[in-house]
Amino acid sequence: MIMQNKALVTVFIPIYNVEKYINKCLTSLINQTYKNIEILAIDDGSPDNSKKIVSEFAKKDSRVKLIEKENGGYGSAIEVGIRQTNTKYFLICDPDDWLPVDAIEKMVNIAEKDSLDLVVGDKFNVFEGTNLQKYQSTFSEDLNIRSRYVYTKKDDIQRFAFGLVSPHAKLYKTKLAVDFKFPHHVSYTDFSLFILFLTKAKRVEYINSPLAYYLIDRKGNTNTSTNPSKINDYLVGWESTMLQLPLTKGENLDEILFRMLLQLKFILGEYSRLGKVDFNGKYFNQIYSSIKKMQLYRSSIKNGTLNNTSVQSKIVNYFLLNSITSKVATKFLARKYKYNQK
Repeated sequence: MIMQNKALVTVFIPIYNVEKYINKCLTSLINQTYKNIEILAIDDGSPDNSKKIVSEFAKKDSRVKLIEKENGGYGSAIEVGIRQTNTKYFLICDPDDWLPVDAIEKMVNIAEKDSLDLVVGDKFNVFEGTNLQKYQSTFSEDLNIRSRYVYTKKDDIQRFAFGLVSPHAKLYKTKLAVDFKFPHHVSYTDFSLFILFLTKAKRVEYINSPLAYYLIDRKGNTNTSTNPSKINDYLVGWESTMLQLPLTKGENLDEILFRMLLQLKFILGEYSRLGKVDFNGKYFNQIYSSIKKMQLYRSSIKNGTLNNTSVQSKIVNYFLLNSITSKVATKFLARKYKYNQK
């Protein structure tokens, strides 16, 4: 059996019905060039053989540990992982994804050298049943986020929120996340983790290197289809994030608040893909109710340096955040999204 020294990094693997993929994921982790890790496979009440496969790995490598819990969804698994780890850092590797052999070493070395709270890298999108890999940067060029530069100013750190929020290639300092709460029985809680963490992080760095492989088109992957449950999960995650933002402490969260508005516009766009938009329906009313909450922070959103979108987007945002015109603007935007899909 492979033994370990005191681990510096914990890798969380939330497990549910992934027996086809977990072997490759675990193999990529135990073969990392950086050995000082702990691997927590968190079985979220999975009915398949995933747990058995993890147990076989644990017999051969003491760094692999299985945690069993009742089904509570992705967020509950991450919550359990954060509560149970004692390591300085953690990262999340979904069980159908895997890491390049030196991924953790690169992230840890940078985090330790520059005393970082968060390291963010890029990823390869991988397509099932093919050898096709597509490099994807976490940040678009217009964000002007430099690689290998330590960001310490609040506004600069908040700009990271406009990149990809998925868990891939992100190394978090554990102590800053221990108080976060994630909604149970919903997906997409990685949005909450990343956004909330950015409000606490003081030193953040980006490395423009692919540090994860993301299996983008797996059947059953939560990102491959749109349905009412998905809209509900997005809204629950948004609400949970909003409730935990440190808005009462007088902190400058202009960029984060603008990002929260953009998330609502994204959810509205996803809702419009379901079929006929029902302006009296449950989900439309929930989205509209959330947009109304953002009106309290209209001046902060207006001040956000990233609120430099097109003239049309600025006009739409203005009317969305105006209490008199908000509902009309929300309906207009839903129709626009629906029309653009034709």
